[in-house]
Amino acid sequence: PPVALQLIEYQRSKWKLRHIPGTHQFFDPFGLVMRLIPPNYFLPCTMQTVHDVARGLMDQHNTDLVSLALPQKMVVFTRCADHIKEMTVTRPRDFIKHVELYKIVDCFGKNIVSAPDGPEWQRHRALCNPAFSSANLKLVREVTLRQMDRLIAAWEQTRDASGTICINADKDMTSLTLAIIAEAAFGQKFGVGTARDAHQHGPQSAMTFEEASEIVSEKLFLRVILPDFVFRLPSQRLQTVGRAFTVFSDTIYRVIRSRDPADGSASQAHKHDLLSLLLKANRQAQGSRHSLSDSEIHGNTFMFLFAGHETTAGTLHWALRLLARHPEAQQKARQEIREVLGDRDELASEDLPDLDFCLSIFKETLRLYPATKDIAKLAPRDTTLGGVSVPAGAAVAMHFDAVHRHPRYWQDPNAFRPERFQERNAGDVVPYSWVPFSNGARGCIGNRFAQMEGAL
Repeated sequence: PPVALQLIEYQRSKWKLRHIPGTHQFFDPFGLVMRLIPPNYFLPCTMQTVHDVARGLMDQHNTDLVSLALPQKMVVFTRCADHIKEMTVTRPRDFIKHVELYKIVDCFGKNIVSAPDGPEWQRHRALCNPAFSSANLKLVREVTLRQMDRLIAAWEQTRDASGTICINADKDMTSLTLAIIAEAAFGQKFGVGTARDAHQHGPQSAMTFEEASEIVSEKLFLRVILPDFVFRLPSQRLQTVGRAFTVFSDTIYRVIRSRDPADGSASQAHKHDLLSLLLKANRQAQGSRHSLSDSEIHGNTFMFLFAGHETTAGTLHWALRLLARHPEAQQKARQEIREVLGDRDELASEDLPDLDFCLSIFKETLRLYPATKDIAKLAPRDTTLGGVSVPAGAAVAMHFDAVHRHPRYWQDPNAFRPERFQERNAGDVVPYSWVPFSNGARGCIGNRFAQMEGAL
């Protein structure tokens, strides 16, 4: 019976991980049902609490490596900078991409994030890399400054008689980062204070690409786990989700088709956005086994938007909250901007290298609130990590939240201190103790994009 087999696998997992301090649980916190169950006394380890449980075990046992034994699944968490270096730089072949965990982002096509290690990933990386060129970074600077001007103007319009401005940081940062990535990635212009074109879908409904993008970001997991027919049921909420994915997909395909090289004006207008640079690199590879299919172009375009929008929005939201609680940091950032501006009214793209403290605020926010709690690798064979045996098939997770607050690497680790990352203190940061973009060959391809956007 399945339950009996589960019990056998459960005992096997516990046995294989018996030498690593940790805990065990018969119900898988990463399973579909457990994702929906809130934490409770009988199930302390759920999807919402697993990282807190792991960090608590590390503190309890005074160790950097802990385990979680589950039926048919073994998980090992680490908060050690040396372990992270081993996994990402020194011995990456012993800790490979755990592709099973990334199927959720394949819904629009295979992409650089979900591709397994080896020739397939190298093909995606070779063609996506030119998209993140200095020309695109220049476009990112220009777009970010322009969209920030629009957002500030919109905020000014809400000022009341007492001079108070009330903002919705979560909503505004989401709209801002979506507007930036949409324009810098594939030339779609919208954002705060900008008129948007409605994308018609269905006889009595219209949905903008911006609205569709927000729904896709929020409901991606729901769309992946439910069959297509569910989104045609007589439920307005489900139909809205289904329509959003259709609008999003159709718009991306339409934009890709519009970049036909025969259309010189279109190519010139968007020649430095991510999509144009990706398509250019792909055309140059046409006829070889290295080129990407239409589906893979679609999948990578989705990843540019999804990874570059939701994560940065969350970081900026936290940054605003931290600055609200630390007026001294606000004052220091304001002073730096005044010094950089001089007699000018607006920042220029070339000012970024001088915004040392502003970039440090973004980095310190990522330290305290990383965009993702962990990245898990797969041990394809029996191996070791820091001299400790790791069984084949174990998922080995770099616990970013724990390493970023490890007292071994950070003085007063829970305090907001942006000066840690200023240029003059760069030598004090322990290598591999700050890894919000992961590290090594499979580190985030858009990390310079994100840091530039965040600082500005």
